[in-house]
Amino acid sequence: MSKASERAKRMKAMFSEAPSAPDETSQPPARSAPAGAVRSLESSLSRIEQENEALRRRIAEEHHVVDLDPQMIEASFVQDRLVAIEADTGFGELIDSIREHGQQVPILVRAHPKTQGRYQIAYGHRRWRACAHLGRSVRAIVTDLSDEEMVVALGKENTERKDLTFIEQALFASELKRRNYKRETIAAALSLPPTNVSKLTKLAEAVPREIIEAIGPAPKIGRPRWEALAKVIEQSGVASALASMTALIEAADWIDLDSNARFARFYKNYAATPREPGERLFKGQGVTVLQNGSDSSATFRISDPNDTGLVAHLRDALPGLVEAYLQKTGSNRRR
Repeated sequence: MSKASERAKRMKAMFSEAPSAPDETSQPPARSAPAGAVRSLESSLSRIEQENEALRRRIAEEHHVVDLDPQMIEASFVQDRLVAIEADTGFGELIDSIREHGQQVPILVRAHPKTQGRYQIAYGHRRWRACAHLGRSVRAIVTDLSDEEMVVALGKENTERKDLTFIEQALFASELKRRNYKRETIAAALSLPPTNVSKLTKLAEAVPREIIEAIGPAPKIGRPRWEALAKVIEQSGVASALASMTALIEAADWIDLDSNARFARFYKNYAATPREPGERLFKGQGVTVLQNGSDSSATFRISDPNDTGLVAHLRDALPGLVEAYLQKTGSNRRR
């Protein structure tokens, strides 16, 4: 097995319940790639692997399992899932398993940084909720973790079950960026090369959160289709996208669609709606101003998703601007 392939396999098992044995039978086909790109990628993956291994080793050294009251535990300060744990289709099976066989794998917690006597979860949210549902104590490892180590450890839950969908990765990366975490930390939390982080955060910023939440995790929708949607929204404006989504949500059968079908319906409906692309007059600090039409008849569209108050300001100021302009041009014409 090649070093790169073996490294990828070790990374996937880095926070799994038991280490994976190397596969000696499969040999991936040789592929050519620029030497510089390969070295850069291997270097990025190596750093992520080293950080995860250091954390795993420290947890193993401090492996003291205790029983805690679930009511004394709080969720991680940052979430990575669009769907609530209770709505997860596999959550009921986990409850049944713990009821019958007990909690086999401890969760990882740290002392709450702000509230004495309470704890905060690094990973194991589903097991915590399941034990709380059953009214039993939860087995946990208590260790000291910094905020950055908490973020990296949270990635463990993603290897224990299905991976985050693309849009969940994008939202998670965007939230960590908002909290001023370094690109390398975000990459380690997602087990991705650091070069992929900016692509995720840009996508999350381009599609309004309201639309993402209305669609859901969409596990079958990958980066190309989300990027295509983001491009249409950029060209047409956030306001029109939100209006289109509002109309779809009000449809009687929307609630019965899974998230993949919701994405498909929204994209088909929104992308197929005729609209003039508009001339971009301004874009910066989250605000976009577009103009449609000619000098004799024009429409200005303002996108202000952060609700800075710009729309209200312009609405109040516009009558005065129009009146001042007409008075000025009117006096010039009389001369």
